[in-house]
Amino acid sequence: MTVDSILKAIKTGIQESLSQVKPDKTYIGTITKVLDDKEFVVNYDGNDRTIKTKCALPLAIGDVAHVTVPRDNVRNIYLLEDVAYGIILKSEAMQDNIGSVGTKTFIGSEPTQKTENMIWIED
Repeated sequence: MTVDSILKAIKTGIQESLSQVKPDKTYIGTITKVLDDKEFVVNYDGNDRTIKTKCALPLAIGDVAHVTVPRDNVRNIYLLEDVAYGIILKSEAMQDNIGSVGTKTFIGSEPTQKTENMIWIED
């Protein structure tokens, strides 16, 4: 086998693999029904889907929602607003746990020693 034939075989294999990959798709939808603060009926792409969320979202009928279908699998459907709201809630919770020891500022409970996974901010 020559180098060219090996490269051609690799390229063909990659192209075949990529042709089978289903990308995530995100749609802009509208809330058509609020079942509770963690469950909504969203109309997107001409379809009504009931979508459960992890966070209690302040959404109302008529609000825009961003629906993501990972790898064309509607069983794993989620709202981007759920992800964003979860990040906001976590950052607010972290702000409540910011403190300092001497000239070191830390996030979380007071550390007894510096470790690699800690976030240290010099004052």
